[in-house]
Amino acid sequence: MVAIIFVGVIVGVYFFLPAHKELATFIAIAVGAAAAIVSAFYIAQSVYANVESEQMTRTMSLTSEWNTTSFFDSPKAVIGLIKPIADKPREERLRIIQERIKDDDMLELNITNVLNYLEDLAVLVDKGFVNEGVIRELYQTNVLRYYDVFEPWIADLRNRRGSRLYIGLESLCRKWNNLNG
Repeated sequence: MVAIIFVGVIVGVYFFLPAHKELATFIAIAVGAAAAIVSAFYIAQSVYANVESEQMTRTMSLTSEWNTTSFFDSPKAVIGLIKPIADKPREERLRIIQERIKDDDMLELNITNVLNYLEDLAVLVDKGFVNEGVIRELYQTNVLRYYDVFEPWIADLRNRRGSRLYIGLESLCRKWNNLNG
């Protein structure tokens, strides 16, 4: 309503007071520029809020996946392996993991599922597609512990396959360890 009144006053000055046309034109241009700047600010704020909302939606979707019944067996199996080997030296962890996998094909699949999930999570954090603060609060302990325990096995896989497996996970662990240290 205020904008309509203001526009009416400017138009009235422009047409009914010809001596002040230049002033009316200047005021109209200045107000138009100010309105454009304010509009751009609110549009940017709206876009940012939308991006943040999308990021939180993806974050919550990703975090809920860890607890689904279809995925639950993988972390459960991996936890059963982590507990007895977490405090062992690096070389011994690799040997134990390799022996256990040799005897249990499903265990390798479960380890791979968990590490793939954590790698996906790390890449999404790195790309800014999920909220790192929320992910860190919910998963920091798991990410750091699982990577620490399985790092020798990951390094062995990399050496044998000549690949860059779990680079995102490794990078995220380095980052979060530096934040803790």
